[in-house]
Amino acid sequence: MLTPTQRQRPLLACVLACLLAGACALTPATAQTTDRAKPTDPDAAVPETPYQPAHVPRAPSVPTTTPDRTWQENNRTVAGQAGHGAHAQHGTPAATPAPDPHAHHHDHHAPPAKKEHH
Repeated sequence: MLTPTQRQRPLLACVLACLLAGACALTPATAQTTDRAKPTDPDAAVPETPYQPAHVPRAPSVPTTTPDRTWQENNRTVAGQAGHGAHAQHGTPAATPAPDPHAHHHDHHAPPAKKEHH
């Protein structure tokens, strides 16, 4: 059997839910009762909207080095990272060219070389 306190809990929960729902329903109505001009009034005062840029550029800093020095320093930085070491060899020529694998073939379609007599 339920005690009187246990019987009152569902009723109390229902009353609180109704009060909360009523308070939520009245909140938008009270927020709309502010003193505003009519949107259809062409002479209504419009508050100024200030411009706020999303990106504010920084003042240019004075370069401490020349662009070529910066480029060289960046190349050294990249060359020191794992997996980027081959990039540092861009300006270095190969030690010896690879031998031509077709050097032993003869050109059968070329006309014979003319010998000059002196």
